Amino acid sequence: MRAWVSHGAGLDRLRLEERPVPRPAAGQVLLRMRAATVALRDHKMAIGAYGSEAREPFVLGGEGVGEVVEWGEGVQGWREGQRVNPLFVQGWTEERVHPEAVARSALGGPSVDGCLAEYMVVPAGSLVAVPEHLSDAQAATLP
Repeated sequence: MRAWVSHGAGLDRLRLEERPVPRPAAGQVLLRMRAATVALRDHKMAIGAYGSEAREPFVLGGEGVGEVVEWGEGVQGWREGQRVNPLFVQGWTEERVHPEAVARSALGGPSVDGCLAEYMVVPAGSLVAVPEHLSDAQAATLP
């Protein structure tokens, strides 16, 4: 699969790379990404505007829409081909997002690879079904 990977601060350190397709473990879902956005945060992550907190290399992209391809043991409630959005902050189930949760689990950031890849694996509880009436491009902006 191909993915946009940052190898440090600066747009000249951004590469389109071949990577193996990830496999879902227990409690995870494999998505084939259909569309992704490039938001201001993604640009700032690529140029290193948030400092050196990000691990290298990492896949950019905090927002996208994918379709369910496969799931790991114990996953229920999703079906093959279903369109979903991965939550921007993985595992966020509270009313308010805490800054430490964003630092620890935001897509395309310091700890979690993002949506600018052909495939990605996310926890089953960090997905939201996409409304049928939205196109992939429209749905990718929801997170």
